[in-house]
Amino acid sequence: MKRKKNKRSLTILLILLTIVAILYFFIPSGPVLKDRPSGIEGDWKFYFTYSNDTSLIYRGNMNVNTADSLMVTFEIFAPHSTRAEKLKARQVQINDKNISGTLLYDRYKIRGGYLEEHFSLDLKTDDTFEGEGHCIQNCAEGTENATIYWFGSKTPD
Repeated sequence: MKRKKNKRSLTILLILLTIVAILYFFIPSGPVLKDRPSGIEGDWKFYFTYSNDTSLIYRGNMNVNTADSLMVTFEIFAPHSTRAEKLKARQVQINDKNISGTLLYDRYKIRGGYLEEHFSLDLKTDDTFEGEGHCIQNCAEGTENATIYWFGSKTPD
């Protein structure tokens, strides 16, 4: 009787593990786009600045990939820096006219936590964008209430 119960438990466990493995490997990791916006996928060059100090210009690249699931990645160069910070956008929402989400700067901590910023980029018909953002939490000193102004353009294929 005990042996039969152990076999049944083992069988159920194996079935559950198989289901978890199937879900893990076959379901996309990000949100799936049912209707892919045209012209949004690819590489974009951008720069942004904070409203309280427009002399500091951050530059970088953004990649939008909608092949299997939605993924937006950023490579940001701080002013006077040659090392890029590579970030994956979170909570991304996208349509033909806008990309929005949050960026978590997880390389260093500010006041015990990671800097997190919101962005909203309005796409233009000429493959450019303008947008705004703001710091959500663990802001760098002086940027707590500053608006972040974004500008960019799509790089040719």
